[in-house]
Amino acid sequence: MTDSREAWLSLNKPTIAALRAAIPPEHHESLNALDNLVGSSAWQNAFDTRAENFHRWRKEHESVMGVDQHSGPGHDLYDRHGAHIGVAVSAQSRPHTISNGLTARTTYIAGDAVRAIATSVEAVLDDTLNALPQITATRYALEISHDGKSRRVWPVGRPNAAGGVVPAAVANRSARCDGD
Repeated sequence: MTDSREAWLSLNKPTIAALRAAIPPEHHESLNALDNLVGSSAWQNAFDTRAENFHRWRKEHESVMGVDQHSGPGHDLYDRHGAHIGVAVSAQSRPHTISNGLTARTTYIAGDAVRAIATSVEAVLDDTLNALPQITATRYALEISHDGKSRRVWPVGRPNAAGGVVPAAVANRSARCDGD
C-alpha cells in the first residue's frame, strides 16, 4: 500500500496484460476477473459517463456559454417557413438543457458499475484466498465487516474476534461478510 500516485496502476487491458506476464499463474483468476470488468459494458459506460459529466455538470460562465445549441446569449431566428433570417442576442443567457436527465442516467450507470466492481472484487478475494494454500503452508480465513471498514485475516485454527476457533467450514469459504 502506498500513497505515491506513481505506484498506482490504471485498470485497463495493457496493465492487465503486463500483470499477467509478471505474476505467478496462481493469481491469473484475479486477472481474469479484472479483465472481465474492464471488458464489461458497465465499466465502459461508467468510463464514458465520467468524461461526459466533467463537462456537462459545470456551471456556465461568461467565458463558457453556449454548451448546447439552445443555450447562451444568442440564438438563431427563423421565419414561418423555416428559413434562417438572423440571430437574436440577449443580455440574459438561456441555460443549457443538454444535461437534463444526466443525474438519473449517471445514477443508473454508477449502480451497474458498482455491482460489476463488487463482483470483480469478490472474485479477486476468492482467488487470493484459494491461492494462499498453494503459495504458503497455512490456510487463512478472511472476515470483512458489513460496512467494509474493518477486516481480519488469520491462519485457520487461531482464535477469531469472538474468541472461538475458525471452523474448517468457514475457512473453506473464500470471504465472510458480517451481516450476511
